[in-house]
Amino acid sequence: MLAHIIPHVITQLVLLFVIYILVAVAIFLDLWAGVRKAKARGEFRSSTGLRKTVAKFCSYYNMLLAITVIDILQMLVVGLLDFEYGYTVPVIPIITAAGACFIGFIEVKSIFEKNADKERAKVQAAANDLQKLIKDDGAKDILSAALAIIQDNRPKEGQQDGTNT
Repeated sequence: MLAHIIPHVITQLVLLFVIYILVAVAIFLDLWAGVRKAKARGEFRSSTGLRKTVAKFCSYYNMLLAITVIDILQMLVVGLLDFEYGYTVPVIPIITAAGACFIGFIEVKSIFEKNADKERAKVQAAANDLQKLIKDDGAKDILSAALAIIQDNRPKEGQQDGTNT
């Protein structure tokens, strides 16, 4: 009996390994595309973006591991039904494969996202932050003080731009 099960278990483990590797490849391709887009926009590439990729990697693999646990249970039940009752349902990690496809679609969308869309999202986020600042009473005082300093430092009419020559 055990000799009959071992090739199936090895096949399932290889399939799971391939799924996990393909998810890592998709994440790496998104990172590569993100670095290229940032370079095209002339942005400084810092460790912040890399930390986002690591956080994404961890969250994706947490989800995949949880799904794989469910899949292992599903495969054990299907294998038992096949062994005990002769059902011929294929024993494959279908839920893990579906989760990996979902992650892959997210990464493909991210890779093909246009630079303009990302730039627009950043401008919108900055506008939202500015709107929150304007609504805050304490921030109004800070903003008006900063504006006064800026206006005081502007060159007066007929005056040079502030450089001493």
